[in-house]
Amino acid sequence: ADKADVRRIAAELGLSVADKPDSQDICFVDGNYAELLRRRRPEAFRPGDILNSAGRVLGRHEGVGNFTIGQRRGLGVAAGAPMYVTRIDPAAATVTIGPKDEVMSSRLTASDANWHVDLPVAGGEFQATVQVRYNHAGAPGRVSVTGPATFKVTFDRPVAAITPGQAAVVYDGDRLLGGGWID
Repeated sequence: ADKADVRRIAAELGLSVADKPDSQDICFVDGNYAELLRRRRPEAFRPGDILNSAGRVLGRHEGVGNFTIGQRRGLGVAAGAPMYVTRIDPAAATVTIGPKDEVMSSRLTASDANWHVDLPVAGGEFQATVQVRYNHAGAPGRVSVTGPATFKVTFDRPVAAITPGQAAVVYDGDRLLGGGWID
């Protein structure tokens, strides 16, 4: 079912969400998700340094909770070329930025994998499409099963903003095979 079908069914059932506008925010949070994060994880809003990839301090920030890997806008530093968040270190309260090529990666490893199909044992490999963000169309790559709940992906072409803690979801066409959490 697509969104239109779900909205039609919700309307037939008299549910108020049938006319709710689409959102890219967290669906279960009313209002400002940043404020929720600030209340639940105040340590994510400890000021820190903005660094370049060589470790040079370029500026200051008001908390790593204000940044995501691959973010380009609102970095708070002026540079001669577009810069992107390439690394976030919550323990050190640092945000590292760099040019686009530094946010691109051809590989990932994932753990806590959950497979919905019988897959090859550790050492098995197969071609698949792997989605690394909610709005990512997925990218083709070679999936290597490295353990009962771990795998690695080598993408055919570099992918932007592969982010630790996000899901890596593995598909064969439209068929969900499984996924895990990016290390």
